[in-house]
Amino acid sequence: LGSKLVSSLCVPERRLQEDSKYVPVSISPGRFERVVLFDDLLVLIQGNDFHSFDLKLVWVDTVPAEKSAPTSHSLRIITPEEEFLISSKEPQHKAIWQWKLNKVIRQRLDEKRDFPLWGKSEEGLDPSASRFSTYTFKSECRFKNAIYEGDFSWGKPHGKGTLKWPNGQNYVGDFKEGLEDGFGICLIPHSSEDGYDCYKCHWREGKMQGYGICEYSNETVYKGYFKDNLRHGFGILKTPVSTEHSFKYTGHWDNDKKMGYGIWDDIESGQRYIGMWQNDQKHGAGIVVTQSGACYQGTFLMDKITGTGILISEDDSVFEGKFTEQLKIDGKDPEEFKTAS
Repeated sequence: LGSKLVSSLCVPERRLQEDSKYVPVSISPGRFERVVLFDDLLVLIQGNDFHSFDLKLVWVDTVPAEKSAPTSHSLRIITPEEEFLISSKEPQHKAIWQWKLNKVIRQRLDEKRDFPLWGKSEEGLDPSASRFSTYTFKSECRFKNAIYEGDFSWGKPHGKGTLKWPNGQNYVGDFKEGLEDGFGICLIPHSSEDGYDCYKCHWREGKMQGYGICEYSNETVYKGYFKDNLRHGFGILKTPVSTEHSFKYTGHWDNDKKMGYGIWDDIESGQRYIGMWQNDQKHGAGIVVTQSGACYQGTFLMDKITGTGILISEDDSVFEGKFTEQLKIDGKDPEEFKTAS
């Protein structure tokens, strides 16, 4: 090894276990020319540069003969962000590397230094596919720069774990094959506010799916269903009473918009709209009930009253006709009407 590699890799407590210089293997893709196995690291070397993998997060899988080149015998090496093949022309060389890799990985996981003898038959010497460890993602992906601590299986977060990003975002919950899947809690900070959005939801394949509760930094709360990270299905959205134009919406959503049947309560004015929605607007048949007890039944088009409607005032007077937004008919003003927004 060159002086640079010696200074980086050779430390008193580290022991060399195998070297492709003595038991020849090649790497595919072919970015590296030499493979060195220590008791804690697998190292790929090209000139004076190297790439190392902590053996706690290395998995070894045999490539079936029918999927290998006719004159090649290969092992698939799996890590959290990379996969590559170690191949040899001789089957015995593959067997040596497979045996030593698995045994050293098991030693690393068990934090033991004793190395079993070649050919010694012992039960359960192959390392477990399920492991608990910590890893920082480096490649360009959704998890870039995030630190994951939790369960792994075959190179991917799988089981219970925690993801933490440098900006303060974090996720705690279930994972499946490298993605959030199951129940999890996600905190997303707001740079413009001193607060977080908190999502307590069910997840599938990395996205919010099914029922969840979201507490936003402005104290607005949503309780309902999600699809692909968007409000979708039945849900209740309520803003805090202290905010201007506070409201509560109870009804159906489609792609994060109020859609279908829903009830809007204007908390400030006491007015309620019961009816149909489309793209966040009152659209279709609807009923408006005011705090004073007046009731209007009619049709809405893009948040505006349209067509003929019926107004029952608080003294039980009935008016039928075409109404303006302020519920004026024939020049009379039976009821001032503030539409929900």
